[in-house]
Amino acid sequence: MSEGGLFKGYDDGLFHPDDNITYGQWAMLISRIAIDNYTYQTKPGDHWAAEAYSKASRDGICHHPNTKLGENLDSLYNRGQAIGCSYSLAYGDKRGLENCLANQYAGNTWTLDDIPDGELVRQKYSWISGEGDWWLNSTGRWNDEWVLGTYNLGITHGVDANGTCNPTAPTRAEVAQLLYNMGIYYEKQCDLRVGGIGS
Repeated sequence: MSEGGLFKGYDDGLFHPDDNITYGQWAMLISRIAIDNYTYQTKPGDHWAAEAYSKASRDGICHHPNTKLGENLDSLYNRGQAIGCSYSLAYGDKRGLENCLANQYAGNTWTLDDIPDGELVRQKYSWISGEGDWWLNSTGRWNDEWVLGTYNLGITHGVDANGTCNPTAPTRAEVAQLLYNMGIYYEKQCDLRVGGIGS
């Protein structure tokens, strides 16, 4: 993936696999993967990842930081969000990535009850008017059905032999593994040009 231009590394030239990933870093990474027809007008003072975030959030492949909790693009992006958005990317790819993964994977058929920490994965949704964020409980704001979808497409098998999800904080290495499991190794590999999931 580094050879394919997805991971650029830090200024010191290192990957730092155990570092947590932020909203901005996830948006930048995922925007390198997806082809679409979106344009963004850069404004003075924009965050370095503003364009990538605007595109990725529009396509449903990056969640919104919860400003009511003081989050921004430098806040940590959790594993549940990354896993769920990986499924969203597969689902929205016009080249048929979801069907390709489904045809390749011959593993377990999962339910949330089969995942050891499935109660942590399961979300209770509430809507805060004007916030634009559906996932607002204390465990995180991922879509539990999307997380389950990644298990049933073989995108993730959990963090141990039992399939524990551990949705609270991904590292750069874990994110790399998710994308690798999807067969994504280089830039502009998923086609969302028909308007994107969020259009």
